[in-house]
Amino acid sequence: MQGTPQVICNADSIQLNFDTKNPFNGKVFVKGFSTSDSCTMIGNKEKNYSFTMEHGSCGLRRQREVNGVVMAATIVVSFHPIFITKIDRAFRTSCFYVEAKRSVQHQLDISGLTTEQLEGQTQLPVCKYEILSEPDRKPIKYARIGETVYHHWVCYPEIVDMYCMKVHSCTVYDGQGGPAVSVLDEDGCSTDGVILKDLEYLSDLEASRNSQVFKFADKAGLFFNCQIQLSLKDDTYGCEQAHPRCDQVQTVVEPASKTTEVATEYLPNDLTSTETYTVYPPAPPQPQDFASIPSYPEVYPSTTTTARYNSPGLHPPESYKKTTEQTVAPPPPYRIKRTESQNSTRRVRSVADFDLPETGITVFGIEDHADDLSLPRSSKDSTSTDDILKLNLPCQDQSTVILYLIPFIITLILSLVLSLIIYRQRQIISRTFLKQ
Repeated sequence: MQGTPQVICNADSIQLNFDTKNPFNGKVFVKGFSTSDSCTMIGNKEKNYSFTMEHGSCGLRRQREVNGVVMAATIVVSFHPIFITKIDRAFRTSCFYVEAKRSVQHQLDISGLTTEQLEGQTQLPVCKYEILSEPDRKPIKYARIGETVYHHWVCYPEIVDMYCMKVHSCTVYDGQGGPAVSVLDEDGCSTDGVILKDLEYLSDLEASRNSQVFKFADKAGLFFNCQIQLSLKDDTYGCEQAHPRCDQVQTVVEPASKTTEVATEYLPNDLTSTETYTVYPPAPPQPQDFASIPSYPEVYPSTTTTARYNSPGLHPPESYKKTTEQTVAPPPPYRIKRTESQNSTRRVRSVADFDLPETGITVFGIEDHADDLSLPRSSKDSTSTDDILKLNLPCQDQSTVILYLIPFIITLILSLVLSLIIYRQRQIISRTFLKQ
């Protein structure tokens, strides 16, 4: 290869340009995607080449930074079309895309008066995500499948008691182009209780959860990506509305919703009252005293009969009126206490929603050797490949090495003794000649 390859960061792709001294007939591919046609380029015996990777393809890793995004991938330039040889080259290419910030302002002066605008800006909390060991709670880089680890999210604010935190949209992938698997949804609830249960919020800006270490088949890497939503703390309910409310179907039981007594005025009607009320005026009974037909005079002139007539209309007797007529008035209102659920849901005032830098660990599976393996857990410990290979050496191989070392040590001791004897003999001979 001639010169240093050139990396060009395009708006939707990353381009690698390189030159070779001799006609190139090998293969250029992205690490982990040597069998993918879209991520591979075959040489055509030219000397100048340009290899392009589109964003979102070929396992191009996206890492969120404070003021931008980093896109990175490893490109292998193989001079043999099939095999990897010692003359091949591998390049770690990365592009940093800075987020552009634009501010548009318009000022209007009225009657010659100007308004001076004073703005105060508060620094957002600094958040981080770590995978810690149990029970010493130290950051780890290596773990064995089935071990218990401690996932920890925390934010450090400048102003205390102002913000609330919610962890959501967490995914895990193998780091080699495999598909990402969701472990926390957009609401911050667990999607698989076997892998990671619902988080426990220790404070307004701190969450954690213990889990068992797992791994992808035939892949040793685990890389976690999570998002954090920051919102303003409510004066009444605190961070209760900001933290996730998940269906507790795993092992945690929450109390029932809050109830309160509410006093409401009710008036009796045909549905709430069973009493009967008399309607005024009551229906009078059928009157008996109507105008009677006058009788004709008898044949005897000394006897006369006078016809009797009642006054017009229906007039029940006074005694009937006193016993039947009633004045009906609605009863006064009264209060009835009942219980009803009070839903205190309020809109969460979000101020920021961003990605955290990915956190990864290397997992040793059940197929690895050394039952009593003592791995370098912390990032401060030794992490070289040779040390890991030595720790993974089987007991039988260690015995074989010791058997080979014993003859070597015996030979070394005999050589030292023989050298000492020869040295002493030379000293004696030299003294004898000096005396003569």
